[in-house]
Amino acid sequence: GYFRSQVQAGLARAFSRVHLADGTRGFFPPDHFTFGAPLFLSRVCAAALQVAGVASVQPRRFQRYGRPPNHELAQGLIAMAPLEILRLDNDRNFPENGRIEFELHGGL
Repeated sequence: GYFRSQVQAGLARAFSRVHLADGTRGFFPPDHFTFGAPLFLSRVCAAALQVAGVASVQPRRFQRYGRPPNHELAQGLIAMAPLEILRLDNDRNFPENGRIEFELHGGL
């Protein structure tokens, strides 16, 4: 009952770096993570499931950008070094600052 374009837009908002017009904030604002804090796949999936029109989530890839996989998908987390802060801008002009992609199936 949802258009794929609406779901895609909802996912883009949900995983943005900004505070949204409705008072909520995206998943990746700069102050959401602290030094050394890992990114848990379960939290990403849970946030995606909160978006209207998302019925299920099946992660296919979960890794640091520009590096080969290091069992992050199997472990369910991307570890950070003690002095690293997670960043995901999802900016096509600067993919090295992190990106997230969704493959949508079903819908209208």
